[in-house]
Amino acid sequence: MAFGIIVVTHGKTGISMVEAVQNILGQNSRLAAMGLDWDIDFEDAKRELGEIVTEKNNQEGVLIFTDMFGGTPNNIALGFYKKPGVEIVSGVNLPLLIKALTLPEDTTAEQAGQLLKKEIHKTIYIAGDLLG
Repeated sequence: MAFGIIVVTHGKTGISMVEAVQNILGQNSRLAAMGLDWDIDFEDAKRELGEIVTEKNNQEGVLIFTDMFGGTPNNIALGFYKKPGVEIVSGVNLPLLIKALTLPEDTTAEQAGQLLKKEIHKTIYIAGDLLG
């Protein structure tokens, strides 16, 4: 069984990203999203994320994507960093999320985090560099 994936972002960004991925790749039970309202209570959000982590964590672990290192979603996710099998990657974008979902089934969340770190630069393009 492949690792679970949770996308945690400010507002509805992550929810929309997950909807887009599911439109591209199809529904996927490994995937969940959590959007943090601007007035969210930190402890309530941590409790909600904990429930999702428990639900999505399996023998291959769970990868938590956040939108920005140091932001509230990332800080909440960091509370789960030492939990067995949990890895956190900040700077999520749509191509990176697709890449995560298409990694081999036996990839662990920790392995995925390292692989995605190496691949993230391949998800960003400058039109002038490509089109001259």
